[in-house]
Amino acid sequence: MFKFNLVLEDGTPADPATLTAAVPSWKPGDTIQLQPGYALRVVEVREGVLVVAVV
Repeated sequence: MFKFNLVLEDGTPADPATLTAAVPSWKPGDTIQLQPGYALRVVEVREGVLVVAVV
């Protein structure tokens, strides 16, 4: 499993602040569906950090 810190574009922690995933291949434009009606879009990938935006 791979653990990523999630931050918004302004640098504040996202909600949730971490994501554990089986695959480490996130890329800009990917959508992380957390629950119905709440998803995060990957904006940038850094070492161990995904910069995301709420969609």
